[in-house]
Amino acid sequence: MGDLVSSSGIRGVAMEEVTPSLLMGIGIALGSERKGCQIVGHDVRSSSPLLARALACGINASGYDVQ
Repeated sequence: MGDLVSSSGIRGVAMEEVTPSLLMGIGIALGSERKGCQIVGHDVRSSSPLLARALACGINASGYDVQ
């Protein structure tokens, strides 16, 4: 995962390198480290809504609200 996450975000080929399960895991990790409400956004690519939902589900599974 070292090359996928940088200061500019999570980068990689959607559904190959950046998968819903990867983003759910990242969401769980973020939820365990951050407190309060989290905001998840995405761009206009067709894969973005699913991937954003996976990230949000991971954060939510940690017990935090997602906007």
